Amino acid sequence: MNIFPDSSKSLVWSKFGRLTSLPDALAALAPFCRPVAPVLSPAEAAIGRIASEAVYALEPSPLFPVALRDGWAVAARDTIGASSAAPCYASVAPVRIAFGGEAPPNSDAVLPPNSVEATPSGAEIFETAAPGDGLRPPGSDFSAGELIIAEGAVVRPDRAEFLRLARIGSLNIRCPRVGILGPAGCGSWIASMARREGVDCVVFPSGVRQEELSSAADLFVALGEAGRLALERLAGPETISSYAVALRPGQTICGFVSRGVAANAAVFILTSERFECVFAAWLLLVRPCLRKFAGSKARDPCQSLPLTRKIASNPGWSDLVVLRRSLTEGGEAWEPLSGAEPGWSAIARADAWLAVDPNCEGYASGQTILAEFL
Repeated sequence: MNIFPDSSKSLVWSKFGRLTSLPDALAALAPFCRPVAPVLSPAEAAIGRIASEAVYALEPSPLFPVALRDGWAVAARDTIGASSAAPCYASVAPVRIAFGGEAPPNSDAVLPPNSVEATPSGAEIFETAAPGDGLRPPGSDFSAGELIIAEGAVVRPDRAEFLRLARIGSLNIRCPRVGILGPAGCGSWIASMARREGVDCVVFPSGVRQEELSSAADLFVALGEAGRLALERLAGPETISSYAVALRPGQTICGFVSRGVAANAAVFILTSERFECVFAAWLLLVRPCLRKFAGSKARDPCQSLPLTRKIASNPGWSDLVVLRRSLTEGGEAWEPLSGAEPGWSAIARADAWLAVDPNCEGYASGQTILAEFL
């Protein structure tokens, strides 16, 4: 079945024949979405990117015992038997210390602030401490060789800070690039979503010249007629593979690999500029491809809940259904807000989404399904 109009007049449309299931299309595109070459980046500039290799602590952290509370650094032996009724006198003068401060020499415990009192005859201690009380021992944050960031993990702000604390100034990351062809509205939305994935974006204006497109991105997303026309200038006649995807919404969403003006093969995703189509293309085609380019092993938050009503689907199609988490008499449940063609209000109210398997006719009311949060 050829669902594309005017195939004889368009180089791009003529590349597609019968529909391909979403799993088959993704499997066919995967070999062309190999991880891009890593680059070395300062840790603070790598936030939001994907680590191309695991990062390990080079040395123990902390290097010395540090205080776990404000108080007095003392020698534990000086506190043996101490109490408010029978204080002990310190042989080593207690030292005031703040939370996180390095314990001074000859001290091996930290007492609370009101546990020590200075007197003319010396420091009185009113509480017993065992060695190590109130202290974090060396290597208890990170031991030498301990994993800080796993390969394929997002460099979150806290992880970048841990690198600084572990005295690691840089790491290798992957920075794939997506080129967006077509109207600025939905194109800007895709760009913002891509940046959340740690991907660089180039939004090309209408009328972009062919030489500006050459080698500009690892993956191109073309939106609507304007995107298709720009794609005509970029995609060469050597089509390596092409797929019209059996996906709703967006029955004209397609992906192909072509060797065009760029020296290397490039991956292209073409969709209508209607938001629900762009939304589906992003979740089910664009984002999975970009994550492969980035070498990402990110796991999105999901939840299994029963359905408040059934979801019907046609076998062979991957239907994107948006859901809202609702509270029912039986507890939390997924409430389907749409069928295979979600409206904008449904997407705006949705908490999660589900792609119905093409081998499935849908799900019954009350059936437990796993949905991914938006």
